Amino acid sequence: MFSIFLYNFYPKKPTKNPIKVVDILEDYYDPNFPLNPIGSEVALNILPFVTHSTRTPNPNKNSKPDYEKINRLNKKLGDRGEKVVKDFEIARLEKLGKFDLASKVERVSIISDSIGYDILSFNEDGKERYIEVKATRSKVGDANFFLSINELKTAQEKENYYIYLVYEILSKEPKIWIIGNPLNPENKNINLEPISFKVSIKVQ
Repeated sequence: MFSIFLYNFYPKKPTKNPIKVVDILEDYYDPNFPLNPIGSEVALNILPFVTHSTRTPNPNKNSKPDYEKINRLNKKLGDRGEKVVKDFEIARLEKLGKFDLASKVERVSIISDSIGYDILSFNEDGKERYIEVKATRSKVGDANFFLSINELKTAQEKENYYIYLVYEILSKEPKIWIIGNPLNPENKNINLEPISFKVSIKVQ
C-alpha cells in the first residue's frame, strides 16, 4: 500500500478523485463465504407457470457480458452448494440413525461432470438418491436455473433423482429446497425452454 501511495501521490497532494488501483485477479478470488455453513430445508409449492409477454429492459444491453467471469463465479457458487448439500444429507441420514448410509454419501461431481448429478446419497430404505445441486445468492423465491442435456436425460431416466436448490448460498444458513424430480414425470407447472443447440457438420 505504501508503494502504491508513493507511485500515485508522492510528492503531489492527493486529488479529489484518486486513481483506483485495479486488481486484475479480483474475480478469481473466492466470494466471501462464511465458515461452516449449515443448510436448512424449506418447503415450497410449485405454482402454474405464467408466460409474460413483456420483458424488463436491460440497462446494460449495449455492454458485452464477461461470460468467462460469470462462469468462474457460478462454478464457485456451485461447488459451495454441493458442499452444503453433502453436509445436509449426511446430517439427515445420521438424524435417522442411518450412520452406515451417511458414511457413503459422496460428491460424485468431483470424479466426473458427465455423470448427470452431483451428490450420491440414500433414502431411508437404502435406495440410492441422485441429487443435482443448483445454488443461488438470491433469497427464497422463484427458481431459475440451467440443466445440461446430460442432466436432463438423467432426470428423465432415473427414478430417485432430486434437484436441491440452495438459496442464500453466501449466508451462514443457506436454505435448501428439495424439489424432487419435476421431470419424471414432467411437472406441467414448470417451464422447460431450450436455449442452445449442439451443431455437428461432417465435411469431405
